[in-house]
Amino acid sequence: MEQKIIEEGKTAAITSYILIIGFLIALSMNSETKNEYATFHIRQGLGLSLTFIGLGLIISNFENIMIAAPMWI
Repeated sequence: MEQKIIEEGKTAAITSYILIIGFLIALSMNSETKNEYATFHIRQGLGLSLTFIGLGLIISNFENIMIAAPMWI
């Protein structure tokens, strides 16, 4: 991948890892340019966010507060 493509998509790529809000911001930043570097990181950020939320919902169903609380702190 060319260095120019990486430099152009770096801001959207970094922003995409800020949970769901960052994903939405990065998606709107990349909507016109369609930078492939940023698109890859946007997909990765969405996957990580959904995994984190899914695991949080599963873990929060445990009755023991010592297990459930650290996930959300």
